[in-house]
Amino acid sequence: MARIFLSYAREDGARAERIALALGQAGHNVWWDREIIAGSSFSGEIDSALENAELIVVLWSQHSIRSDWVRDEAAIGRESGRLLPALIEVVDPPLGFRQYQAVILHMRGRQPAQPLIEAIDKKLGSGSTTPTPRPTPPAVRWPSHPLAIAAAVLLMLVAATGTWWFTRPDASSSLSIAVVGSGGNPGQSQELAQSLSRDLGRFRAGPLGSLTIVEGNDAVAAHTAYRVEVGVSGSGNALQADVALKSSSSAGLLWSTLVPEPHGRMIDLRQQVSAQVGDVLNCLAELREKGRTLKPGSLSLFLHGCALGNSNEAVGIFQELVKREPKFGHGWAGLALVASWQVPEVPNAERRQLINTVREALRKAKIYGPDLPETAVAVANFAPSGGKKMLRTLQLMDDALVHHPNSPLLRGTRSSALEKVGRMNESVSESQRALDLNPLSPDLLDAHASALAYSGNAAAAIKALEQAEKTWPGSARLAEARYRFNLRYGDPAKAAEYLNLAGSSSAPGDTAATMAYLRARSEPSNSNIGRAVAAYRARYAKDMADVPPYLQALAIFGRIDEAFSAATPAVAVDSIEAGTEVLFRSYMSQFRADPRFMLLAQRIGLIDVWRASGIWPDFCSEPGLPYDCKSEASKWRKVPVVQEIH
Repeated sequence: MARIFLSYAREDGARAERIALALGQAGHNVWWDREIIAGSSFSGEIDSALENAELIVVLWSQHSIRSDWVRDEAAIGRESGRLLPALIEVVDPPLGFRQYQAVILHMRGRQPAQPLIEAIDKKLGSGSTTPTPRPTPPAVRWPSHPLAIAAAVLLMLVAATGTWWFTRPDASSSLSIAVVGSGGNPGQSQELAQSLSRDLGRFRAGPLGSLTIVEGNDAVAAHTAYRVEVGVSGSGNALQADVALKSSSSAGLLWSTLVPEPHGRMIDLRQQVSAQVGDVLNCLAELREKGRTLKPGSLSLFLHGCALGNSNEAVGIFQELVKREPKFGHGWAGLALVASWQVPEVPNAERRQLINTVREALRKAKIYGPDLPETAVAVANFAPSGGKKMLRTLQLMDDALVHHPNSPLLRGTRSSALEKVGRMNESVSESQRALDLNPLSPDLLDAHASALAYSGNAAAAIKALEQAEKTWPGSARLAEARYRFNLRYGDPAKAAEYLNLAGSSSAPGDTAATMAYLRARSEPSNSNIGRAVAAYRARYAKDMADVPPYLQALAIFGRIDEAFSAATPAVAVDSIEAGTEVLFRSYMSQFRADPRFMLLAQRIGLIDVWRASGIWPDFCSEPGLPYDCKSEASKWRKVPVVQEIH
């Protein structure tokens, strides 16, 4: 008989159960699962079941037509010719699915499945929808062992009450975490809890991929190892979310925070909460993966530090943590990392003390956590500038990835390092892997879209932003990312519109130059281009270290001789050396095509990197480049190989 994948909304669990039982009694092998769990430890099983199903039966209802997961599963069925829709309520299916004739099951009382059974037999009997057999494991079948049958019955009972199945976590099982709406506005709190559990379910790899995320009520949460409570309060333009992570053990409250959203946008509140909770759970899962235990107070400090990212406040949190846990490698590595990020940001009077903090933290991290991702990135941040720093960063990332291949921190850092030396295609691949490992990170999403655009693949960058906007519709962070894309690659009119509405994210004095630049992009007349270049030239005259924006404007408008003149002074070279990634963006191709570019590359240490690694930048293989990179580089003084990169 047929292999059936049953897709339905969580709220329709009782009706889905009766339909699944009826199909099973008719001899079909039915795989049915809960909507919300579609990430974490069951994601591979779900994907396999979808892949191997002969038919994907979708139960449309008031709940399922609004479910992202059900629509995704229905789309897979539609695109592969395996969709069989059924109406369990009087509803119109979502757009894109209304042209398919649905089996009518919305009758009074218990839902009879006989029309669906007949539709399955008729559809498969036509022979038009049976997929080509695949050499993959068969879909999940109903069990036949007595103990397994008992477990399946328990599963059905749990489903009928609108909750979820779970197991008590142990050393080898998935760590179960419930997400519960608690306090504040009940409707908004429940909405945020449902969205958060769905967001966390998007993790498919790394430590968070081992978690079982459950959206439910207090009864469900009573049987999980941890619970995340979210409560939304406020109204209008002053929303905020109270978020807490609690343990079912005597440890109690492990982490809490208050997330404000001053503009009153639920989507931005959701994005902030999802990112912070994802970071906290990632740290929790990583400790569990390594079998590391901490006292409740120390664990709370560690999770707080994880949530704070690279903020100055995190430095103090990690300092307190290592006082309590002087041999805790993650604590020293975390302190070294956040402090190294803060060094360029603090006033000169405080910098020396912070540098000493980084040095001491690194010394201890190399003892207690030498192979941790945070240790490697902190060492890279603290390396001398120039070509040696680029080489050192790439080597450190490669070495650390041997131990932590699923670290989004390492992947993201390596992506940035590759971009700085012109290996743009590899940078895109690494940014994609980093985003796959942490799909809730706005920073990684922004970095991936930017890497695509910088490499010259504007169409893919647009697609990445559009896909993200489906998940985070109306997000202010994505609107800013879209603005930066339009600024250089997309629609200059839309970039100007954003700038007028939101204001410039850079210094106030930049706005006039940016608007002049956008006008020149929209209408590239000689006068408009002249005004834009003059505006950036005035900025450069005030601060020669502010050369990158000027250099980009000159290259975009074809003022190549002026660009090389601007890049000649030592102070300008130092500024370019700190941000070499600008040189390899697609709109700088005319600048790179001039052989003088190789002299600049030598001055900022890039030729040393290319020689030492044996891997030359992507642009050296571009058709039409009027010189050979290696031959041109050989005209300049050779520098001994500092370190090889594999």
